[in-house]
Amino acid sequence: MEINEYQKLAKNTALYPNIGNNLIYPVLGLAGEVGELQEKLVAMIETNYRLLDSKSDIPPLVMTEILRANAQLGLAQNRMKKLIRDHGVIIKDYFNAITPEQKQQLIDELGDIGWYWALCSDELKTLLSDIAERNIQKLADRKRRNVIKGSSDYR
Repeated sequence: MEINEYQKLAKNTALYPNIGNNLIYPVLGLAGEVGELQEKLVAMIETNYRLLDSKSDIPPLVMTEILRANAQLGLAQNRMKKLIRDHGVIIKDYFNAITPEQKQQLIDELGDIGWYWALCSDELKTLLSDIAERNIQKLADRKRRNVIKGSSDYR
């Protein structure tokens, strides 16, 4: 799947207020998903702690506590996103007046996120196109079953 096709298909499954003029919602969603990823990673580390190198500079407990704290923050951001989506909580959109320089800074940060996404995919020995296609299939199925607004990974 080409990345621009993914972007178009992702927008077809988006369901939140002021689409196209509400940057805060997808930013909160992105942070929430990163929190969920970290939460899953903590569970895997704790389950498989014996596989960690005992000579690591960061003891597994410290590593998992840092990830857990970040995961909790991400989950809180995800809850805020759901308040916007499901209950009409309005956050004044200050993004209408961003300067071209500010826009470029945000674009640069999204590029950095894309870079890490590509590296995570590579670490999992998975193509970005496979991740994108699987994600679109999952979201299209949720939309078809009218459960896109839910809150479980396996709804």
